[in-house]
Amino acid sequence: MIKKIKSSLEIYNKNPEFLNIREELVDVAIVIYVTKLRYNRQDLDNVAKIVLDALTKRDKEDSDYLLKDDSQVVRLLLYKKQRKELPDADTSQMSVSIRKHDSSKEMNLVSYGVI
Repeated sequence: MIKKIKSSLEIYNKNPEFLNIREELVDVAIVIYVTKLRYNRQDLDNVAKIVLDALTKRDKEDSDYLLKDDSQVVRLLLYKKQRKELPDADTSQMSVSIRKHDSSKEMNLVSYGVI
């Protein structure tokens, strides 16, 4: 999965807008569209880990990355959605959105406390 995500990063790495966020704080949204079976079994925290690993620079020679380090992620939205079943397909899809973090747009917390 990491290799598939990394291969799609080649397009973004040619765009100067994405090069400018490599060292910025960012918000990341990940939406996965999965089959009914995977919807009931897929752990979102595992999806987030894989995607963030793929977006992050792995070593000095790695040129296909959007983030220098996953600690740059300030907000992370994960959304799992059951996809429409297609008779001849058994694949899932993923959409990843990254934007520069805007600290002036605070999140509204419903409640807080110690769990």
